[in-house]
Amino acid sequence: MNKLLKTNTTTQNSSKTIATQWYEERSRQARTSFNIAIALATATVIFGITAAVSVCTKNVPIATATAVVGLTSGVASKRLFQIYDNTNKKLDDVAKELLDDQ
Repeated sequence: MNKLLKTNTTTQNSSKTIATQWYEERSRQARTSFNIAIALATATVIFGITAAVSVCTKNVPIATATAVVGLTSGVASKRLFQIYDNTNKKLDDVAKELLDDQ
């Protein structure tokens, strides 16, 4: 009986350890996704400023600069924030699952 109890306790501890590691990994992925999204958003702002300077120095037509900056920032930001959102949803699902197991 005592041996069975120890085995069951060991299995529960192992499950909690795996669940905790899984949660920590998802959390790390969410942080990384967020940091990448912020970095790309920052790069887009820098790209926009560069385009504005190019327009002011008359190196690039205004319409071209506006179109390029708009498309680049829109596509990049949308995609990366989608990745960040998906990662957070997965993290929330894992957290709910872990809380239900306890």
